[in-house]
Amino acid sequence: MQQLTIYDAIAATPLNVGDSVRVIPSADESDVETYYYLQDFTKAKGEVLEVLPKMQYRARFGSRVGIFKNEELRKV
Repeated sequence: MQQLTIYDAIAATPLNVGDSVRVIPSADESDVETYYYLQDFTKAKGEVLEVLPKMQYRARFGSRVGIFKNEELRKV
């Protein structure tokens, strides 16, 4: 039996339309564009509006809507 790490478990958990989410700040500072994109949504509570292909999501945070990868969002 193979043991999963917490990162494997989070990545394998899909979100659904209507789920409340928060953005997980990027630990990869080498990807500057993603880092600054996510900073605009950090500390805000949002809602999943649409499930997109490849475990990506369209989510609303206040009046702003963004597209996020599964590993960038955490269900609250």
